[in-house]
Amino acid sequence: MLPGLFNVRGLVNCPLPLLIASVFFFLVGFIHGDFNDVNIIVDFQEGENECHFSGFIDFDNAVHSCTVYDIGIALMYILQSKTPSSNSAAKHFLQGYSKYRKMTQLEKDCLIYCIAGRFVQSLLGGLFHYPIYRDEHCLFTQQRGWDALKEMWTRGKKVSFQNWDFS
Repeated sequence: MLPGLFNVRGLVNCPLPLLIASVFFFLVGFIHGDFNDVNIIVDFQEGENECHFSGFIDFDNAVHSCTVYDIGIALMYILQSKTPSSNSAAKHFLQGYSKYRKMTQLEKDCLIYCIAGRFVQSLLGGLFHYPIYRDEHCLFTQQRGWDALKEMWTRGKKVSFQNWDFS
């Protein structure tokens, strides 16, 4: 078994028919596809103790797709970050997003699977691509990703949503 790898059978046993049927009811639009902290540009104003959003970079993965996927991608990167307050960051991200758009109940029901799916995509993709390309970036999610995925999956949707003050 790979270091840090836990039994992912529960992820494979997710309600696939619900997820497939749900796609037809999700809001679709232009999504970034790799929404994370290293793809955000911020400005620091002289004399201020705050940073201000300025823009996004890296649109290589941008597509027309379900917007809930971008929320799941962003939350995956938040949860696997090395900050001790990743749950607090997830809470603030969701609160900020909710100011501009309320997620439907169906999107909320599927969000945990979107997050888990991105974890699996990043973790397994990194393990596959690193031996081929020897690019350290492929291993970025490996640093904390397995533990973060296991933590989120073990506590489940209900507790995760409570931690994020999201219902």
